Amino acid sequence: MKNELEKMYNERYINKVCDCFNECKSTDYDKNCSLICNRSARIGTRYESMKTRIVFIGKEDVSFHDKITEPSSFSAVTNQHYTGTKLLLAALLNYCKENEIKNYKSKSIHFNGEDKLHEEFALTNHYHCAFKKSKNNHGVKTSDLQWENCASLVRRELEILRPHIIVLQAGWSAKKSSKSQVRIDGIKYYFDPEKWTITEDNEVFGLYLAENTKKHEKCYVIGSYHPSFSKWNNDEYLLPLQKRIRKVKELISK
Repeated sequence: MKNELEKMYNERYINKVCDCFNECKSTDYDKNCSLICNRSARIGTRYESMKTRIVFIGKEDVSFHDKITEPSSFSAVTNQHYTGTKLLLAALLNYCKENEIKNYKSKSIHFNGEDKLHEEFALTNHYHCAFKKSKNNHGVKTSDLQWENCASLVRRELEILRPHIIVLQAGWSAKKSSKSQVRIDGIKYYFDPEKWTITEDNEVFGLYLAENTKKHEKCYVIGSYHPSFSKWNNDEYLLPLQKRIRKVKELISK
């Protein structure tokens, strides 16, 4: 899969730099750091052989990718994003129960076998090179062009990675206040609409099924928040997330 990704990046980008870079870059961004192949999806060494292949799609500054590829992996990581990622992944892979992820803010929580976790999943980000932050509110400031261009890149990555489960660390995918069709439309960016249909679970909001009937393939998509979201640990947000994890584990095991 790594070779397929590398080939795709090389075919898509001239000199490995995105054509939209100048449209998206922040004024102080170093173009020398924008090489697409240094900002590509990260694949754990055991990902391809996993019975359940899991991909996380985040909105993190891509420079943080390297933090989970080091030998120390999750055991030594202190970034809150990856602490939250570790606990969600541990719950999905049965290293812990889903109700234990409520303690994601604690850096001292560990599980037997967690030293293998970084080998067992793949990580990508919606924004790949010119990650742009607004100095006013510290949020992500993007154009429609950047969103759509990066989404099309993630789509190609997912076609290669062929996950069984996707975790979207983006609030729009998990907010009950948003209309179901709005959430579904956002997820459609990541799948070829001519091949895949997206539906939301009738019982569990924020859990979606992407289905390719011609190839008999299914992928479950869990809507989540970025782990640094201040209310992530509140029951209002946490209990639905735990329910999504519980339900998708039941569906995968059938």
